[in-house]
Amino acid sequence: GAAPATAAAAAAAAATPAKPRILLVDDDATLRMLVKNRLERDQCEVVAAGDGEEALRLFKVTAVDCVISDVSMPKMDGFQLCRQIRLTDKTVPIVMLTSMNDVKDRIVGLDAGADDYIVKPFAPKELEARVRSLLRRREAAGKERALECVDEAAAAAASGEGG
Repeated sequence: GAAPATAAAAAAAAATPAKPRILLVDDDATLRMLVKNRLERDQCEVVAAGDGEEALRLFKVTAVDCVISDVSMPKMDGFQLCRQIRLTDKTVPIVMLTSMNDVKDRIVGLDAGADDYIVKPFAPKELEARVRSLLRRREAAGKERALECVDEAAAAAASGEGG
């Protein structure tokens, strides 16, 4: 009857991982909308901001799985945003978007805490693939940390018994 179907649906929903939430920051509204639409089609939830200050406010009140930020923006540039995020979150993946193709600029971004860099104009499929890759790494690192805790507990228990 109806009860098993509802229970099965509830179990399936519980087993389905939540959509990854991406914070997208770019002062170019057209590019922001294009990237937002692509990421949503790629099964992501997107929170968008038009400048670094707005993005930092959103970041402080919204749990995100990845940040994609333009470098050149009003109020607070992407480098400053990246540094501010890294003060409180060392692990969230950050992808910088830039029209600057200078190696020095990329080094500044990476030193500020960015994990990846994409030069504009870029292929949206490449951005999607890089985001998926960073999300996979973040998920794997979380599982590894959980397993290390289990291993440490098991080792402590075994050393107590082995006397």
